[in-house]
Amino acid sequence: MNKSFVLIILLSLVFSACNSASATPGSPTPPPRPAGTLRVYPTRTATATLSEAEINTPTALPTASPTPVTHVVKKGEDLGGIAYRYHTSVSAIMAANPEVDPYLMSVGTELKIPFVESSEASGDSITPQPTPVSVDIRAPLCYATLDLGADCYALVFNGQSFAVENVVLNFYLTDLSSGEVTASISGTTLLNLIPAGLTQAVYVHFNGPLPQQYQVNAALSLALPYTLSDQRYLPGSLSNQTETLSADGLSAVVEGDITPANDSGVVWVAATAYDAHGRVVGLRRWQAGSALKGGETTHFSIRVYSSGAKIERIDLLAEARR
Repeated sequence: MNKSFVLIILLSLVFSACNSASATPGSPTPPPRPAGTLRVYPTRTATATLSEAEINTPTALPTASPTPVTHVVKKGEDLGGIAYRYHTSVSAIMAANPEVDPYLMSVGTELKIPFVESSEASGDSITPQPTPVSVDIRAPLCYATLDLGADCYALVFNGQSFAVENVVLNFYLTDLSSGEVTASISGTTLLNLIPAGLTQAVYVHFNGPLPQQYQVNAALSLALPYTLSDQRYLPGSLSNQTETLSADGLSAVVEGDITPANDSGVVWVAATAYDAHGRVVGLRRWQAGSALKGGETTHFSIRVYSSGAKIERIDLLAEARR
């Protein structure tokens, strides 16, 4: 079954869904969508995989200093999250690191984080963080894990008339017996871009043991508008998809082919698994091992595990970028 991408690829696979793990709350399972033209979107978004994802707890913000500090890029980080951590902007970091391609940063890349000296007039000590674009965040849904912790997922819906990128959520765990926030973690969407009218999920893991009674909330910390004029995201197509659900319904494998229309430096396919009630139960992302030439077809295979109930369907999204 062939499908071409228009912006982001959204494929609903009913009850023989497949793919690797993450969970988010959601609305009831939508009816099957007719075949149509799709668009592949490459990005620098962090991967969320239940078995492999690295969740980085927030670190203390650096004290104000006119001297740039150095940040070493870790797995799962992108410029948006790094800019948020240091209370600066993506454009300021890019200006300070002109030799670094912000969309092809590898683990271990060293970034100079610039700080602006405070002015006597404003008293500001660091570059202000850009105001996040407004998006709709659904209440997080959490599942208990073997380490007495919790896998938590939140859905982000872009109701704007334009695409947004670099979405970062802060998750806060509150001990209901004391009313105190006992833990906080930042998480990002699997793919960097959320086109207008589409939804992505964010996953984080809270290590156990957790309070007997707790509540998890999520708040938006970063979301940047994407202008189509920069042409970073490229068209492409998915084809030959197959899905295999395990006997117990708690895991699935989805395979297929992806073909970018233009030369692409990064190509991703993300799988989001939902249960029968439309709640996210698993997330995983596949990445091409190397840059792809326009018209070059590459096979992908993704295994998704459920954090909760049986998998009912899997949605596929894809990104390709220069």
